[in-house]
Amino acid sequence: MWLDRDTGRWIPIAGSSFSEAAELLQVWWLEIRGKIDSKMLSPNSTYAAYIVFKVAPGAYGLDSPCPETSVSLGGSKSACHVCFDVSDRDAEDSWLTPRPSSRRSYLEIPPPNVERADGWMELEMGEFQNYEGEDGEVSISLMETSATIKIGLVVQVIEIRPKKGEKKSIELAGLRTLCE
Repeated sequence: MWLDRDTGRWIPIAGSSFSEAAELLQVWWLEIRGKIDSKMLSPNSTYAAYIVFKVAPGAYGLDSPCPETSVSLGGSKSACHVCFDVSDRDAEDSWLTPRPSSRRSYLEIPPPNVERADGWMELEMGEFQNYEGEDGEVSISLMETSATIKIGLVVQVIEIRPKKGEKKSIELAGLRTLCE
């Protein structure tokens, strides 16, 4: 995610393992990417990548067109379209509940978003198999590159965890070097 003083900012967050989150102020091109060495993960396991986020009051442009996510390792790739639905705002709730896109093409639709105990939302971006501790990088991305302005997405982290079990996280601060 490209952040400069015009497009976004790093905001402090309390009550989390992470000290800050990335908030989009205004972008036309949304691209979030991360990588992790597959050797850091347990072999013979199925993993999923999750984006942990909130949608800020006044958010705009996050629901159409829907971003595409992908997760890949070696020649295997999992991809889907997801929507952060900003039309169902509850006046008493300043955070919104996103939903998977109803678009279907060659892409899979992920499981529904989940509200976490910490008040953040998580959205599955895709999954992969780490056969026998493959040597390579797991690449994760979320992209939406139309001419639609996007405002108000707050991203805490991308988590990688076994479909059942312990989690591994990629700090956004670590992603900064990929984006700046």
